[in-house]
Amino acid sequence: MGQWSAVLEILTERAKQLGVKFMMKTTAKKLIKRGGRITGVIAHDKEGEEMGIKAKAVILACGGFSANKEMLKKYTGYEEGKNIVFLYKVGITGDGIRMAWEVGAASTPMMAGLTHNLPPPCCGPGGASLEFSAFTQPENLLVNLIGERFENDDVNGAHGAAAAHGTVANAIAMQKGKVAFMILDDNLRKIYAERNKKMPKFTGYEKRFKNDDLEKDIKEAVATGYKFLFAADSLEELCEKTGINLENMKKTLKDYNRYCQNGRDEQFNKDPKYLIPIKGHKYFAGKFIAGGYGTAGGIKDNTRMEVLDENMEPIPGLYVAGNDGNNMYDYSYTPLSGNYICFATNSGRIAAENAVEYIKYL
Repeated sequence: MGQWSAVLEILTERAKQLGVKFMMKTTAKKLIKRGGRITGVIAHDKEGEEMGIKAKAVILACGGFSANKEMLKKYTGYEEGKNIVFLYKVGITGDGIRMAWEVGAASTPMMAGLTHNLPPPCCGPGGASLEFSAFTQPENLLVNLIGERFENDDVNGAHGAAAAHGTVANAIAMQKGKVAFMILDDNLRKIYAERNKKMPKFTGYEKRFKNDDLEKDIKEAVATGYKFLFAADSLEELCEKTGINLENMKKTLKDYNRYCQNGRDEQFNKDPKYLIPIKGHKYFAGKFIAGGYGTAGGIKDNTRMEVLDENMEPIPGLYVAGNDGNNMYDYSYTPLSGNYICFATNSGRIAAENAVEYIKYL
């Protein structure tokens, strides 16, 4: 996101040069509608005082509702902290959607743009390095609470890169409890530790792949109260700690290890080079739930980013940009990493151009 921060700084400076007034700590509460068209907004300043702001056109760019627990549960079925953790949510409370509905905007399906991850704060003291070095490797085994595999395990972050996030997250969302467990054993831990030592120092990823003592890192994370990592001396202990069905897990491992021995995954056709038996001595698991990059949808719009009513007619003077009007990506943030912010950027441009054309004729 660093490059987008730079873009925003440049655009903000240019806007100031053009005379744009930024009203920080000022919260829009209600749209003003007179004569069938939008003529401004009612807002509260930082002291809570109400003010009316006249406008020939209004563009809603409020970012969705990822910080609104009630809307999140009602419209997506997810509960923050239980089966999803949003990465970006400060102040994003669904105000734009609510205000648009109040003046007659038609609604659209709403969803969370999903990624799969160990919930932040990522992995406790190990940080992102623990997740990247051990729990997103294609040799691992991904199972649900029932103790069964449900997809090809090699479609995971470090191997599948950005394209995997939405794919894996959507699959996890369909499992019992909307959770899954990435499992490896001590043999795989040793393989990853050796692999990490060979990571090029100029890639910028060496800090992510620094872990040598996985068991120690997990114990440190658990000691801080982190509840999504597990270490065990037996499969029975691991299933007891995680809640995974033990008998099903035994069968899954038996079948999987047979696939590894034969060099052919009969269930999901996992790439043979990633088929390494998981036989124990020590077992490790990471509990993955959905992560959210944001929400999408809520306000019906057209190609000019005009907000539409139930009759598919534009509400004069009202436009939308970004996540509130993002009705094109369905349930996946990826396969194109960054597609939400690219939509936000382009829809903002389209909304502004059409708003300018609209006010010329007032």
